[in-house]
Amino acid sequence: SIVSTNSVGDQLWIKVIGPASTGKSTLCEALSVNLDYILAKSTIRGMHSGSQDEDKSIDYSLISQVNGKTLVIKDGDTLLQSPNLPQILSEMRDVYDRNSRTSYRTSASRVYIGINMTVILCGTNSLRLLDTSELGERFLDVVIMEGIDEQLEEDILWRVANSADRNLLIESDGDPEHQQSPEMTEAMQLTGGYINYLRKNAMQILGSMQITDEVRRRCMELGKFVAYMRARPSSKQDETSEREFAARLVSQNVRLTRCLGAVLNKT
Repeated sequence: SIVSTNSVGDQLWIKVIGPASTGKSTLCEALSVNLDYILAKSTIRGMHSGSQDEDKSIDYSLISQVNGKTLVIKDGDTLLQSPNLPQILSEMRDVYDRNSRTSYRTSASRVYIGINMTVILCGTNSLRLLDTSELGERFLDVVIMEGIDEQLEEDILWRVANSADRNLLIESDGDPEHQQSPEMTEAMQLTGGYINYLRKNAMQILGSMQITDEVRRRCMELGKFVAYMRARPSSKQDETSEREFAARLVSQNVRLTRCLGAVLNKT
């Protein structure tokens, strides 16, 4: 998602889904180390802001801060409880198309053209509530853990127990770098550095990928399959039941394929 930010076409927005305590927040905090290309928010109240100072020179909208970056939201489940969720989703769908226009009763108005922005939204299976074929979902779901495997959990819990015991002997002095173990700090720093490398060399890295016609056709089939799978009965009317047209999904799948290969250092 991050490496695709400045590429033209449908944007690659990701929902990271998994049970509670499976590392989603740790992933978000690691990405948030990079301040040049990442804007991290625990939750949001909208993409636009009608607030303005006396000379109207400062833009307080979230769009103005996130343009050219990846918006990382680590608490998507809280977003679901927002009373203005429909407005937030409407504004995000507008931003997805790279152009957004709004106006307010205060006579303030904003026009944004050519927005390059990707989104990584993390949460539990509750985020599937955002899927609705009527509005055309903009996110691809990436499920990092479908269910809890007993053997895997035992292995991880043993490591957690040892790590927790060691961490009790490390005193935090309030420095952000000392809020976790030295190993975790190093891993987060490496993640932030890797994001720099990906963004600065995105076109060169993506250009080195070889995508065959067979792979593109597979992406096309998967896009159509997902369009059927996430279709929902309409909550507004019962005259017709329809799915979304698969064009956006096919485009996103192709982008995901090339970008995933780039991130995994495949050709």
